[in-house]
Amino acid sequence: MKKIILLVFIASSFASCKKDRVCTCTNQDGSISSQATYINVTKKEARNLCTTTLTGVTCSVK
Repeated sequence: MKKIILLVFIASSFASCKKDRVCTCTNQDGSISSQATYINVTKKEARNLCTTTLTGVTCSVK
C-alpha cells in the first residue's frame, strides 16, 4: 500500500513540474486556429492561460 501511495505522489509531482507547454486551439473542422508556447509553467498554469471565448474553438495543452 505504501508503494502505491509513493508511486502516486511521484507521478503527480512530475505532472506539476515546470516546463515548456504548448497550447493548441482548433476549429470544429479540425484545423488549427492558433498555437502558443508557454515557457517554464506547470500544466495547471498552462491550462489557465490556454483559454478562448470563441464559439466553435477548442483549446488544449500538451
